[in-house]
Amino acid sequence: QKNLRTKENKVIIQCISAKEGVGGSTIASNFAVVWQQVTRQRVLVVDFDQGDQSLFFGLKSKKTLKDLADFSKTLDVATWSLFAGVHKSGVHILSHAGELVSSVQLSRHFDVLRTFYDLIILDVGKFQNPLSDFSSEIAHGTFLVVSQDPLVALQCKKTLDHLLAKLISKETIFVLLNKYSSQNPYSLDILKQQIQMPFLGIFPEDTLACLQGLLRSQLVAQGQNIFSKSFLEFSQKLYQTNVLKNLTDVKKTVSIFTEVQKKEQWTSLKERVHKGLVEEIDLKK
Repeated sequence: QKNLRTKENKVIIQCISAKEGVGGSTIASNFAVVWQQVTRQRVLVVDFDQGDQSLFFGLKSKKTLKDLADFSKTLDVATWSLFAGVHKSGVHILSHAGELVSSVQLSRHFDVLRTFYDLIILDVGKFQNPLSDFSSEIAHGTFLVVSQDPLVALQCKKTLDHLLAKLISKETIFVLLNKYSSQNPYSLDILKQQIQMPFLGIFPEDTLACLQGLLRSQLVAQGQNIFSKSFLEFSQKLYQTNVLKNLTDVKKTVSIFTEVQKKEQWTSLKERVHKGLVEEIDLKK
């Protein structure tokens, strides 16, 4: 219980698809389940992408993201149990019903949710999602999902530029390659050269396993296949190297830097205004 009262080392990851169809929601849901199995941590998946997670997990939460945004009181464990859906894996989910959601109220609630979970995964979908600004603001790190396609590589570069423009540290952005095939003419080396970022994880194409999972409302990573094996190896590597845990320290540093930068910009603006007023007064003399 003591662990639930602090936000220290509690991590929020946003999962962004460079382009529709690359499998960002698939990555978010399957990683959540395998991470929970590997670490025994409390994991929450929040659907910012209008319904995909309910499809993958095969259930809907008791209340939706819109309900949470409209909830004016302060969350506690008992109240939150009336919102979250619980998957048989132990992972909790919060569904999105496709309604317009305001991020104003959500910020306060997510501050509380970080005391309930060790890891919160935000399934954002494409970066142009209405909630992507809010997601980038609260997330400690970003999983940027790509596939072997030149158009995807182009969109990946654009998304990276957008993220960096929001003063998100490059060391908190991780590119994940989904649907990898050695037979694809758009090779791994070409893709790496195009996006100029290393791959933190590579997940092989397993169309049959993914299709069977959807038909059975069962996550692919829960079966015995090459896809689930790649998620297990990926999660173990992240856990052993403390990649996610270290993100909270990076976020603190970036936040301090951003605040200093904002103050410097404000000071500079005041100095320019003051200088302009002085010059105007001198001209009137």
